[in-house]
Amino acid sequence: MTTRREIFKLGAVGALGLAGFKGGDDDIPTTGPSTPLLTASQLAPQNKPVPYAGVFRRPPELVPFATGFDGGDPARPFARYALTQKLGQAQLVPGLNTTVAGYNGIFPGPTIRAIQGTRIEVRIRNALPAAGLVQPARFDTVTHLHGSASLPQYDGYANDITIPGNVKNYRYPNFQPARTLWYHDHKHHITAQNVYSGLAGFYPLSDKFERAQLPQGEFDVPLMISDAMFNADGSLAYNDNDQKGLWGDIILVNGVPWPTMKVKPRIYRFRVLDASISRSYRPTLSTGDPVYVVGTDGGMTPKVQAVKSWRQGTAERYGC
Repeated sequence: MTTRREIFKLGAVGALGLAGFKGGDDDIPTTGPSTPLLTASQLAPQNKPVPYAGVFRRPPELVPFATGFDGGDPARPFARYALTQKLGQAQLVPGLNTTVAGYNGIFPGPTIRAIQGTRIEVRIRNALPAAGLVQPARFDTVTHLHGSASLPQYDGYANDITIPGNVKNYRYPNFQPARTLWYHDHKHHITAQNVYSGLAGFYPLSDKFERAQLPQGEFDVPLMISDAMFNADGSLAYNDNDQKGLWGDIILVNGVPWPTMKVKPRIYRFRVLDASISRSYRPTLSTGDPVYVVGTDGGMTPKVQAVKSWRQGTAERYGC
């Protein structure tokens, strides 16, 4: 049975929220006392999503195309994956399709679950068109595994571009303790536009201590929170207000506007990622019950913290 306990409240300037749907003038970001920033979608009334009517979904998990051991040594396991950056169609708002640029054409991209000590290689092909979705420049990409201790040539630094039609192999050592990483585009000057277009996905890294203490499998749930605005035809709109920031009026969780999730009567673990360009959030339960923070983007916390809410900024991960 779905209860209000399952619903994260999403609110402007902080609380995971109803930004753009209710509230007074204090809910609208401004550049000054009389200059509101542009945030509104141009959707017709029948195409505007209704909060808490969407059904939660989790990203699919990517399966390796090869596994084995370096030199046949069981102490040196490896796994190899393949991703293609390409356009795809998603129904982000009712009755309309939205073109996204995603890993394997979906948003969020497939989740890659890594195990400490297993080296991973990801072959990433850029099959995107010549021009971007929300910017006119050539759709060059750079994939960065955010939070990984990668070698420089695999880190995804901003000018290490892959142009459309080309491929790059990224190698990740995965020697760090358990934490939630995420992979996303990191192209120089247009990181925000490319991530906003859909180029982002989860990369949870586990170890034996975390597996022994925290929920796994269906009870380990990634939540990628982002905001967006839409044109009347359902395409992504983009307005960063001359680089002052972008605050979309529709909040997405794993690409679904304000979803609800049916749960079983047991403890769940949520990996909460702020993938918005400018917006921060304050997750809280509608019942006022505490949330137990067991990890941050730096890894597992030394001690579990019971909190009513917490402030989460762009690219931060909690509940790892």
